[in-house]
Amino acid sequence: MNYHNFFVVLFLVAGIFSSLPADAVGNTTPIAIDLFPPVQFPSSEFEVKGLRLSIVGKNRGVSGVDIGLLGNMTDQSFSGIAIAGLFNYNKTSAEIIGLQLAGLANLNGIASSLYGVQIGLYNKINKVYGLQIGLINVAKELHGVQIGLINFNESGPFKASPIINVSF
Repeated sequence: MNYHNFFVVLFLVAGIFSSLPADAVGNTTPIAIDLFPPVQFPSSEFEVKGLRLSIVGKNRGVSGVDIGLLGNMTDQSFSGIAIAGLFNYNKTSAEIIGLQLAGLANLNGIASSLYGVQIGLYNKINKVYGLQIGLINVAKELHGVQIGLINFNESGPFKASPIINVSF
C-alpha cells in the first residue's frame, strides 16, 4: 500500500466515525484533531479527555490540554489548560486549572471558575482564584488579583478598579 492509498483509507475511516452519533462509538476520545467545525475528528458531539489540537476546535467538552491556533470552544464543560491564538470560549461551565491564555479573549459561562492564571486582552469568568491579566478583566467573585486597564469584581468593595484589583 503506498502513502496515497493509506491516507485515502484513513480519511474514509475518519469520515465514517466522525459522522456517527457520539453514542454509537462511545462519547469520549483521548485525542481530537480539529481544523474548524465541522472538519474535525471525531465529531463535535464527543468529549475530549486528553489533548485537543486545532485551528478552531469545537467539542461537547474537554478535560485536559486544549491548544488552538485560532480558538477553542466547548458547548458543555471544560476543565484543564487552554491556549489559543485568539480566543477560548466555554459556553456553559469551565474549571480552568493552571492557565487560560488567548491573544484576544477568554470568555467563560456563568458556571465557571479559574484556579490559576488567565491572560488575554479581555478576560471574563465567574470566579477567580488566582490572577487575571488583560486590558479588561471581569469576575463576579475575585479571590486573588486582577491586573489591567480596568478590572471588574461584582462581589468586591470596588466594583471597578483601574490598574490593579485585589480581593481575598
